[in-house]
Amino acid sequence: MDFILSKDAQTVVAELGRRPVRADVASNPLLVPLSKINAISYDFGWAASNRARIVEAWGEKVLDLE
Repeated sequence: MDFILSKDAQTVVAELGRRPVRADVASNPLLVPLSKINAISYDFGWAASNRARIVEAWGEKVLDLE
């Protein structure tokens, strides 16, 4: 884990076209800048509180094969 998060390893990650997780390693210039990507807000607290209900509804609507 320490190695893959190191600056050297993240530099290789960027060279391979992936987005590095370190702020001190530049992204591959072919990637769309994060500032140009539309993101949605996500309420992790709400999702955690409602997890059981959501999983049950998913199972009933999506996984019901009968």
